Amino acid sequence: MFTDPVTMFCTFLFLILKSILLAPIFLWDHYAPFGIRVLDIDEKKDDFISNLPEEILCHMVSLVPLRLAAQTSLLSTRWRNVWTKAFAVRGTIEDIASVTIAFVNDPCKFYHPTDLCMVLPYQYHGNRILLCKLKWFSELHLDFCDEKHESPMKFDWHLNLHEQNVGDGPQTSRLHWVTRLSLSSLDYRTKQEIGSIMSKFHVLKCLENRKCSGLCTLCVEAGSKLKSLTILDCPDLSELDISASGLVNFCFRGRLPMICLKNTDCIASAMLDLRGAPLCTPFSYENLLALLLMITNARDLTLSGWLSEVLVQEYLSSARVKEEHGELRFDKLNNLWWITNSMEECRMDALVYFLKLCPSLQRLFVTVNPKSYCSPSDRDCCLWRDCSKQVASGPHQLQFAKLEGFADRRDEILITTFILKETASAKPAIVSISRRFGSRENCPQQLLKIPWEEGKKSVKGADMVLEEKAAAYCFRFVGPADDDFSRVRHPHMRF
Repeated sequence: MFTDPVTMFCTFLFLILKSILLAPIFLWDHYAPFGIRVLDIDEKKDDFISNLPEEILCHMVSLVPLRLAAQTSLLSTRWRNVWTKAFAVRGTIEDIASVTIAFVNDPCKFYHPTDLCMVLPYQYHGNRILLCKLKWFSELHLDFCDEKHESPMKFDWHLNLHEQNVGDGPQTSRLHWVTRLSLSSLDYRTKQEIGSIMSKFHVLKCLENRKCSGLCTLCVEAGSKLKSLTILDCPDLSELDISASGLVNFCFRGRLPMICLKNTDCIASAMLDLRGAPLCTPFSYENLLALLLMITNARDLTLSGWLSEVLVQEYLSSARVKEEHGELRFDKLNNLWWITNSMEECRMDALVYFLKLCPSLQRLFVTVNPKSYCSPSDRDCCLWRDCSKQVASGPHQLQFAKLEGFADRRDEILITTFILKETASAKPAIVSISRRFGSRENCPQQLLKIPWEEGKKSVKGADMVLEEKAAAYCFRFVGPADDDFSRVRHPHMRF
């Protein structure tokens, strides 16, 4: 226990601060699902403690255990990096590589807010922070705390992971134990320091790169050891060249660059979340079509609707490509996340056609995001319908579908009608995530098909959407949906 009176007073003051300021977060987590809006901490203009100078806040936080200090990052944006500066080891940018190696070699010398995770905040170049996290001695996260640069210096990065060889000389660093490396917010200078130790990761299986500003070209050469590669939100990336014979998981989110996959025939999980406009225009249809054909054996797939529309249409209209590559099918696909900016007639027809290419599909997630990119190319709706008639198969094994962001419930009805028609024996559960009238929160509801006579007797305005009276059935939105349904997520939704 603390014996110094000043320390005891500061600790007591901090605990009061923690209980007061964390209360809105607790209330939000517990009551937001019910549509009750709790005041956000950033809206409290009379927060005297948060307005204190940063030096005083750092001193207060430094007097309590790291486990409690780290929780202050949840209070508000003002407190996000206070605890890292209070506990930071200070040095220069040139020492980042050596400090990282020292941290991994003997993490017990540093801080461990939990028994499974060691943490080292490192302050360099003024007030910039590098947050090093080590989990299970095999998972290393290097977060440069999302440094903002108005005009970041452009650079290219060539990673040659073929040099990983455990047998090369004595092992003087525990970096060869690390199997997963996550990098966040690298820039030109920090990339140079991290690049100098990349060859020491002898058994690296998973590599993740997030929010790397200024990165224009990324070339990754790896053998069979690298199993997973994730590239997220790198705004300047215009070219991505990957050669990895053992790659199983490939995830990309951002503006479409020139993507080239080589020797990657084993991809079982692929994410192409291209909600932003293409960075390279005009893009090469041949290059992107080769990318699509490379992931036809995936079991988990995330795809932006516009990309599928232009590529599948290019495939269908090219006799040469069809003759060279054969029939376009996704026979092993189990989970599909389809992202589009609207559900107008042509896009719905494109989705219906794509679903017919996935006979083993078990779970479908459709997200309508109006801010997503929309391809300006002309689409022929008749092409999708004619091709759909020629495809006899469909998602006959579908068990679950989640529809989110639909502006018109009639569009949900149309998609549901197709799903139930193609999966008459499976009877999948259909869940709609939409906003109730007068509520700001999304409410999960189950979409049920019921006999017409039963629905006719219990029409409840907005709770019911009916088909034509000539039909023998209608649809009802019943909510809230069971927790087991509303919690189902696509594997890529964790990013």
